[in-house]
Amino acid sequence: QKHNLPVPSDIQSELKKTYDKITKENSLRNAEAKEIFSIIYQKHIPFIILKGQALADTMYGSLYYKKMNDVDFLVKKSSLDELAMIYSDLQLQCAASLGGSNFRKQEKFSHHWPPFFTPTMDCVLGTHWNIITPLSKIKISETDLWKNTVPHSYLGLPCLRLNDLYFFFHLVVHLAYYKTGLKELCDPLNWYRSKQGNIPQDTFLKLVHATKAYDPIYRSLSLLNRIQPNSTFQTWINELKPFTDPFIVKDTAIRCRELYYLVRSRSTQTSRIEKNYALFSLSDMFYEKFYFLMKMWKHFLWPKKQDVIYMQSLDDN
Repeated sequence: QKHNLPVPSDIQSELKKTYDKITKENSLRNAEAKEIFSIIYQKHIPFIILKGQALADTMYGSLYYKKMNDVDFLVKKSSLDELAMIYSDLQLQCAASLGGSNFRKQEKFSHHWPPFFTPTMDCVLGTHWNIITPLSKIKISETDLWKNTVPHSYLGLPCLRLNDLYFFFHLVVHLAYYKTGLKELCDPLNWYRSKQGNIPQDTFLKLVHATKAYDPIYRSLSLLNRIQPNSTFQTWINELKPFTDPFIVKDTAIRCRELYYLVRSRSTQTSRIEKNYALFSLSDMFYEKFYFLMKMWKHFLWPKKQDVIYMQSLDDN
């Protein structure tokens, strides 16, 4: 726009093709999600819509602004028994249960169930009761999350979302370490740009100190500040740096040194490792545990060349 240059027709065509594909996939998922959440609402189970689905309605005004893999939402832990019955009645499937494992044992060491999916596999649900695993040194209570919500509407159904401050905190604390492409970075950046009046500097810092979320917040703010410099981000970065792990500070500086490398740095390598570790933890049978353990170590020890280049911000050579 600055130079009044037209977008080449082949790029327009590719963008249109991608948009149409996302529209179809998101429409199928939303249709099934509405049926599920209608029942949850009718059962008087309060729920909080998280991240992408709330962003789509609240900020972007489009359910098709990006590809979304699942519908993340949060319920009270006291609602899990009733929710499990609803999932059973709807014949939702859990990958962890296909091999005979009890998905509910994850409640002892996690903050969410394994993903559930509909029979058509068009809709995947991420069921949470907190936004942070209990095994993390970062701590945030279920009570604080529910106290910091505002009314929301998801697919026409009354529900809740986190207020502007806690929503921004959730976006930056959960920005995956290596999954840092423009798609991921622009969500918290755009949220702050549109909601900064409701995110006081001192209040945000108090929340970070209270939860001890120094490492992920420092890294996320540094990446956002590299994409679009902001004086408030820089103030927060300076305040949090003394509390942040020196390795995180050094590694983040490497990631931020060249904007080109940062923009293209997105990698799902660690997600592959985490996925196989989760499946290993949930498996009961020896051969299943062995299979997922070997897959985890394979991704850990022998990553693809492109992932190494992206994760370490190297040039192509």
